[in-house]
Amino acid sequence: MKSDSVLMWEFPQAFIACFPEVFILIYLFEGSPMSAWLKAAKLSYQTMAVQDGRLVSPIEVDESALKAALREPRHHVRC
Repeated sequence: MKSDSVLMWEFPQAFIACFPEVFILIYLFEGSPMSAWLKAAKLSYQTMAVQDGRLVSPIEVDESALKAALREPRHHVRC
């Protein structure tokens, strides 16, 4: 492929329709190309979150402790 070329591929909607249930695992789903594709194809979907190895409503997930820990300064050790 030439460096000034673009390759686009649209996932066939009929493929997803072959299954009674499909799980798509993606980080930051809203605003993603997958979210836009599902909306454009008028396919219904439900967002879920994974917490402690199980699927839960995104409302049930409290990320405040994780975010607070990530904000703490890190001490790097040099070898």
